[in-house]
Amino acid sequence: MLRVGEETGRMEDLLSEVADIYDDEVKTAVKQMLALLEPLLILVMALAILVIIGSVLLPMINMADW
Repeated sequence: MLRVGEETGRMEDLLSEVADIYDDEVKTAVKQMLALLEPLLILVMALAILVIIGSVLLPMINMADW
């Protein structure tokens, strides 16, 4: 592509086009990463909430058994 740009004298246009293509690829990769990260963060938050609830309720249950 660079060779064609040099031969035709349209190097700036071709480099701009290549930059746009890479820009689109980066945006797509970020969207995919966020799509995978969101459910993972929800699971982590759910586990954290369960740990907090368990740390509060287990001592209360143990005290009630006596």
